Amino acid sequence: MLAAAAGREFMIPYGGTSQFQYAPDVARAFVQAALADYDGASVHNLAGQAVSMDGVVSAIEAAAPEAGGLISYDDVTLPFPEAVDAASLTEVIGPVEELPFQQGVADAVDRFRRLLADGRVAA
Repeated sequence: MLAAAAGREFMIPYGGTSQFQYAPDVARAFVQAALADYDGASVHNLAGQAVSMDGVVSAIEAAAPEAGGLISYDDVTLPFPEAVDAASLTEVIGPVEELPFQQGVADAVDRFRRLLADGRVAA
């Protein structure tokens, strides 16, 4: 997403389908967990959205049309589950609002554009 915001070529070193969480959604879940009326200690999976790498590249290109064709990926599947079940977390803290994947990617690309323009990150 940083490369797309900078108009640079980039190859994502893996493919397949992966579960993605967007940082603001993770923060929202953390705050909900901190405020939950729950006594004890437990371990849960965090929700997210399972997206194929084709879907990731498409979302990046939709957010940065000028980067069309610059982002590619290696068709190597990571040795992890494509998605995990977060139902137990939902039982404890309630449903966590998640930004739709394409919106999260667009927001990330926009944030990277601003960081690049301000000189706070380099491509």
